[in-house]
Amino acid sequence: HQAVTNSNYDIHDFAANSTITSYKDEGVANISQKQDIVYSNRDRYGNAWNQTIKATDSTGNLIDYKVIANSYDNILAQMKGNATTTDVNRYSSDTLLDADHLIEEVITNTTLFDQLGNAVDQNVTTKVGGKETKYDLIHNEKIDARGDAAIETITTSQTDLNGENLQVTSYQVMTRRDFDSNHNVTNQLILTYSVNKDFTKGELKDAQEIRSTGFYSSGVAVDQVIATYSKVDGSDAADQTSFVEAKTIHNTEVTAQGYVGVSEITTYSGATIGASGAISCSGETGRQIITTTRFDNRGNALSQDIEKYYYDPNSTASDKETFYEHQAVTNSNYDIHDFAANS
Repeated sequence: HQAVTNSNYDIHDFAANSTITSYKDEGVANISQKQDIVYSNRDRYGNAWNQTIKATDSTGNLIDYKVIANSYDNILAQMKGNATTTDVNRYSSDTLLDADHLIEEVITNTTLFDQLGNAVDQNVTTKVGGKETKYDLIHNEKIDARGDAAIETITTSQTDLNGENLQVTSYQVMTRRDFDSNHNVTNQLILTYSVNKDFTKGELKDAQEIRSTGFYSSGVAVDQVIATYSKVDGSDAADQTSFVEAKTIHNTEVTAQGYVGVSEITTYSGATIGASGAISCSGETGRQIITTTRFDNRGNALSQDIEKYYYDPNSTASDKETFYEHQAVTNSNYDIHDFAANS
């Protein structure tokens, strides 16, 4: 539930200020957070060359402060709102915009647009504490009239703890079959490959068929069904004879930054994919509820509560589940790659 107010419209009817208040329920009493957005230097198409986003919690305390700068060097892309370069600096202060308060910087650079102004080739550099941590190479294919790419390939490289010596750590190829009206992917296949010693693409590690429904404004899905396989067939789909596992995920208490407060995961021993593409799970094996009560400013979990249940066909409970474990987890001292030093 969000309430949006806009103000200070210019002569072209573009708002200079927007405030988005997010609520935890359908009422207006339980505020989750508020975002105050300031747009400046808009072009004739409504694109902002510069903007800031100040996010605060229900008590008014600062969550983060983003400073965003866009550049537009391709007129067709500019007409569609696709920037050539976007530089996002996220700070822990809205007044001290210096290196000591910089949480991270993400620079997205588009090196190739198609003839309709859609991004074909991009690279994304992520920096934490002034050190480069990750570099993604993205290639999009089969882009439709709405700008949605049916095939996306991502090659991810990571640095060492000094922010140096980039090495390829992951190859993924995503076949995205269906999108909703907000460009969220609802039906996709993700192929993840291993990395050879010479850092080239290796063998297929797994193939995940994913169906997603309902999306928060952050892009996080409310519900997902994920079936994992070890092989693919010849029709750009998972080989159902190579089934590994299946699970459903239900996310609630999701922040505007995409941090998931409560995630309920149910695992299954079987799954089938119907002619419509829907995944039907069978043979529940267990369920766990992960509640994250504290995050650091990069979204890493600091405090979690985990409840675990296993499926017992002899249980008298209506859901045939039996509780067996409760864990409290605290993590601290995350490094620049978001790995915790202490748990």
